Amino acid sequence: SQPDRLLPIGSAALNPETGLSFNVKMGKFIINLHDRPEVPRFQVSAVTQRDQFQYNSFSNTAGITILWDMNSRTVATFGYDHVNQIALDSSAEGSDQSREGFMSSLSYKVSDALGVGFDAGLSMVNYTEDFQNSGTDYHLGPTFQLRLSDYLSMQGAFGYQGGSYGSG
Repeated sequence: SQPDRLLPIGSAALNPETGLSFNVKMGKFIINLHDRPEVPRFQVSAVTQRDQFQYNSFSNTAGITILWDMNSRTVATFGYDHVNQIALDSSAEGSDQSREGFMSSLSYKVSDALGVGFDAGLSMVNYTEDFQNSGTDYHLGPTFQLRLSDYLSMQGAFGYQGGSYGSG
């Protein structure tokens, strides 16, 4: 019901949700451009380092997601992400990688409380060194969303997941 418009959304914080996001609404489409840098923490439980956190990699995810509001009950989503992961300490250098990820979903609102859908995704992993094998992961299957109250909802998915990696 609104005319086309730009909807800038941005955030910057020192938490796992750090990132930049820009939404553009064009008719029945919402196009999201995003960039999410992250330095994930991994907990170490060793005798000499009881419950200490280690920062051993930096990753950056940049991509686009397109949401198509087909009608009052059906929504299709398509997305692409490029991820770079870089080791921050020498013990994890073999984990440097880049990933290309593609996803799509189709959901249908059966009622105000129940939605059903189908998800599919493909991710191609390319390690920069020969220490790990590069490959492809994929998944597909049905999903559901159940709204139990204004403050409580549940969602789930099941299906098939697989992959193929080089050898050596």
